[in-house]
Amino acid sequence: MKQFALIFMAAVLASCILTGCSGRKDSVSNTQAAFNLADVEPIYLTQWPDNEYTSQIPEPTHGKINYVYDLSDTGRYALFLKDISEDASKDYIGQLKGYGYTEMFSDENAVSAGTVLAKENSILTIAYSDGMMSILVAENE
Repeated sequence: MKQFALIFMAAVLASCILTGCSGRKDSVSNTQAAFNLADVEPIYLTQWPDNEYTSQIPEPTHGKINYVYDLSDTGRYALFLKDISEDASKDYIGQLKGYGYTEMFSDENAVSAGTVLAKENSILTIAYSDGMMSILVAENE
């Protein structure tokens, strides 16, 4: 649970930082609604989901899908993978850059790493900690 909290907080922090870059007047309220998880349950999966958000990114070749948070009503979709190494996480970020995503921010410490990537109308927040990787796909209108 502690690992999830670290990953999720990194994703929330990066998304909040990017909210300030948005020209939309309603971006603050959208961010608050998107991360109000009181009424949202994780959806546990065994296969990579197929939807408008996952179609924007390649499926990672390492790790196993664990669960998702479908926040599509607020323009966000969060995926959580387990059993992935830090090197595989970094390789996936390199793969995303090969798909045309540009790195906007990256930071790491002894226990976690986070990267924010952007392409056209989407922003990705990738966070890694202790065998888990989260991918937050967000619309950037």
